Amino acid sequence: MSETETRPGVLKAGSAVLWVAAAAAAAAGIARIVQYGAFQDASARACDEVVDLEPSGGWPDSSFPCEQFGPAAWYLPYWAAVAASLVFAALLVAAAIGTARGRRGARTLAAVAAPLGVVLWALPSVFGLGRVFATATANEADSLVAEQVYDDLPAWFGSGGLALEIAFVLAAALALLLLFRPAATAFFRR
Repeated sequence: MSETETRPGVLKAGSAVLWVAAAAAAAAGIARIVQYGAFQDASARACDEVVDLEPSGGWPDSSFPCEQFGPAAWYLPYWAAVAASLVFAALLVAAAIGTARGRRGARTLAAVAAPLGVVLWALPSVFGLGRVFATATANEADSLVAEQVYDDLPAWFGSGGLALEIAFVLAAALALLLLFRPAATAFFRR
């Protein structure tokens, strides 16, 4: 009997679920890339609109719209989220290929990359921590800008991204459950 024939089905199933998690992460990153132009337009529009909302005598905290949301503070987190989703997708693809082939290191890669992807990328997005931090840490004018930008993005972007992130979390958890079943552990101990 060859090693392929003795490889337990949970490794194949775990590998397939890792592919699902990787696809969800990649799709979320690609959606952000596609949506970047609308994000830029929404940002410019929100800056212009909040300027018109300035109370007479200026903002109480002497702020000005978009003074904090320069390239580093506003666009860098957007691209960091894109990069994170694509990096975790690539790591899980590597883990999926390796676990399908019965590589012990690939299971370890999955055991590290999947939880990190959940904790560092998916859950912060699911709970809207980017929006929370953007509005909570900004001056008064820029928190209005952030709210308008998030409200201006298309509904599919928010709900679609949320669905992909939840799919990622569920697939990552299921993959780890499968890859650490007794049959898989016994196979890797051989």
